Amino acid sequence: MFSGTVKKRNSSIFLTVCFCGLVFYLLFSWFNLQGKIKEQTQSIAIVNEQIKSQEYENTELKRIVNSGKESEYIEHIARKDLGYAMPGERVYYDISAGE
Repeated sequence: MFSGTVKKRNSSIFLTVCFCGLVFYLLFSWFNLQGKIKEQTQSIAIVNEQIKSQEYENTELKRIVNSGKESEYIEHIARKDLGYAMPGERVYYDISAGE
C-alpha cells in the first residue's frame, strides 16, 4: 500500500510541474504576442499618418493641375527644390542674409 501512495504522489507532483510549466509557457507567449500587437498597432498608426499626408499632397497637386497653373508649379519645383535656372538666367545668392 505504501508504494501505491508514493507512485500516486510522484505522478501528482509530475503533473503539477507539467501544468505549471504549461501555464508559464502560455503566459510568456501571451505577453510576447501582446508586445507584437502593440508594435504592429504603432506601425499601422504611422502608415495611416503617411497615407493622410500623401492624400493631402495628392489633393493639392490635383488642385494645381485643375487650375491650369501646372507650368508655374513645375517651374517653382525646378527652381526651389532642384536648383535649376532658365537658359541665360543668372542666379544670385545673398550670403550676407545669415549675418
